[in-house]
Amino acid sequence: MEIITHQGLIKRDAWQLNTDDERHAASHEILSLERWCKWREEVAFPIAPLITGDDAFEELAVGLTSVPLIAVSFPNLTDGRGYSIAYALRKHYRFAGDLRAIGDIQRDQMAYLVRAGFSSFEIDHDQHAEDLIRGLTDTFSHAYQTAVA
Repeated sequence: MEIITHQGLIKRDAWQLNTDDERHAASHEILSLERWCKWREEVAFPIAPLITGDDAFEELAVGLTSVPLIAVSFPNLTDGRGYSIAYALRKHYRFAGDLRAIGDIQRDQMAYLVRAGFSSFEIDHDQHAEDLIRGLTDTFSHAYQTAVA
């Protein structure tokens, strides 16, 4: 998987999104929150949860603070629940690991995603990475959200 870091670097990354129901013997898989909860104690290699806007992750939040990566799904441009999830994970649950936005990410969202606490972004094959990176430094006269830091 290729990602963009919040510093604007493009990196190849070992994490792979696993959306099927099969349990693979590979490390660095991003699994649905339900599958992550089911398998996190059974595997000896790193796995990470994918949180969607429909997931009730709050009861698991304490256990989430020790994982190296949490991915948050943005299924489409109009679904902003991922911002609230990121803010809660950083501010209220003190998650300090890599918080990754996955899905329909656009340039004009990048600066706000960083403000909400995201530290990396999955690059979709149809996206232009350079355009997304420019979005990290876009400035706006007014911020409509509270920043994590």
